[in-house]
Amino acid sequence: MSVVLLREHTLYFLATNVPTTTIFWSFDNNTNDLYGVYNGQTINGPSYVSPGYVGYGSAIVLNGSLSQSVTVFTPYLNFAFRSLTIEAWIYPLVLSGDNDLFGQCQCNTCTDKCLFFILRNSCLYMGFYSDNLQGNTALRTYSWWHVAFVYDYSSAQQTVYINGIQDGTRSGGPYLGTTGNITIGTSNIQSPYNFFQGYIDQFSVTNRAKSALEILDDATLVAHYSFDSGSLLDQGPNGINGTGFGITTVTGRVNESLAFSLAGTAYFQGSGFTALAAANQSYSFSLWINPSSFNSTIVHLSSLSWSLSLMVLMANGQLVGQSWNGSLVRVTGPVLLSNIWTHVAETYSSTNGLRLYINGTIYNSTGSFYYAASTLPNYVTLANYNNGSNSTTFGPFQGTLDEFYIYSRELNSSDISVLANP
Repeated sequence: MSVVLLREHTLYFLATNVPTTTIFWSFDNNTNDLYGVYNGQTINGPSYVSPGYVGYGSAIVLNGSLSQSVTVFTPYLNFAFRSLTIEAWIYPLVLSGDNDLFGQCQCNTCTDKCLFFILRNSCLYMGFYSDNLQGNTALRTYSWWHVAFVYDYSSAQQTVYINGIQDGTRSGGPYLGTTGNITIGTSNIQSPYNFFQGYIDQFSVTNRAKSALEILDDATLVAHYSFDSGSLLDQGPNGINGTGFGITTVTGRVNESLAFSLAGTAYFQGSGFTALAAANQSYSFSLWINPSSFNSTIVHLSSLSWSLSLMVLMANGQLVGQSWNGSLVRVTGPVLLSNIWTHVAETYSSTNGLRLYINGTIYNSTGSFYYAASTLPNYVTLANYNNGSNSTTFGPFQGTLDEFYIYSRELNSSDISVLANP
């Protein structure tokens, strides 16, 4: 089925079966498009750093002082009279003047014929030339940021986002350019050109206007493991696939789940969680649990010699959420029953501290505290643990687990309710 749109004397078709992601550059030691169409060529020898934002593969390193960038010469991608979404993870090393992220330009002195997405005076700045939007939040160097620019052709609305939060919006006409190469790390909006200095990872261009909720999830849904059909693949935006040992697939709370029954050795683990490594970083996780025994570790976080059991079951079946501020911070929950499904969620922010939710309803909280994180990419382990500096003695988990979500934001009660009522 197709939808016909008529706008400004331009007739075109949007087929419902057209893939939504037009381009995706992972920058895992190359500049190829995931779909093999819009492959880039490096200019002036950029390098790569490993790990990138997602903790595996790599990110491209651009040295602005050497005019390093990436160009897609062919095929041409038509953005004129269309909606689009541009997203990337960036790690700026320098923020002064203009630091250009993306461009396609037919004429840099012609209204609406030079598309650009840059940082100007540390803030997001985008537009089509003389039809531009300035963001409000100043970015900092030496931190990962998710940045997004959305143009909705149907509503003539430009919007920029930082870490999933809207940072500016305005009405504006469409892009009119009909020629020009795609550039990453520079644009043609100024002469001489300006360049980005830092790391770029997970760069995507989508041929539609993503919703605010989609952008929020792209920025803050770190991973989602459904465990359906025994899959250990991440169904979130980052592709942080897991591994496991001693697990079987059984009927779950939602479709299928993982059963951990090989006493002492069974586990599920994902690695490369950069989003959970920053001090005072908000986070949330949720899952369905069905224990067959107690005194066990449910969710464990670790990096080298640093480790923390985020959620445990005491010997009497009491659920406890944990975090770290130089010593253990605990939020206590109810006593769970064996062989019964319970939805549990734990959230953290520096303002609210730990909050523990049971079956979609807040049960207990700690109040504010400083989260002393590992500062390095983490492993997340279910049903077992790694020894480390902050470890506490709880055994391996036995039972079943389902629908594991990890977020780099504090979920609110409405978010938790949705997860608890699939």
